[in-house]
Amino acid sequence: MRERISRGKRTDNNEGEFVYGIPVEGEPLLGMGKRTYIITKPGVQWVDGVYMTYDECIEVDPDTVSDYTGLTDRNNKMIFEGDIVSGTAYSSEWIGVIVWIDEIATFGVRYFHRTDPTAWQNSSILTAVSRHKQDKFAAQVIGNIYDNPELLKGGAGNE
Repeated sequence: MRERISRGKRTDNNEGEFVYGIPVEGEPLLGMGKRTYIITKPGVQWVDGVYMTYDECIEVDPDTVSDYTGLTDRNNKMIFEGDIVSGTAYSSEWIGVIVWIDEIATFGVRYFHRTDPTAWQNSSILTAVSRHKQDKFAAQVIGNIYDNPELLKGGAGNE
């Protein structure tokens, strides 16, 4: 069973750094609307329909909440949905984005010149990390779609 961790960019500072934990939605005060939080400390409890100890939660931009794939790249960095990865396949460097694929209920790499979902899931650079390889054929996180969208313009996988 994979570890359930998510991340999101915090909204309480200008740096927009990621925080890691368990995502929740809630209304902290009446009239403020629904907000998204990451619970950053274990032991938070659901009591009478409310998460207690909100001081252990950090508000995040809901558009940046993404799940951990359960995999680490060739440098042992955790791979999250929305990460931009690169690796070598078929004598070329491939660059793509980690995505959740509903049709096959798993994470994969989306290369923009391919549209069939099984091509994403059978990505050799993601398969290599799932087999704990740490060579140039295994995926390496080089950024994410929130901070580094310009990275998607490079690599053979985007021609």
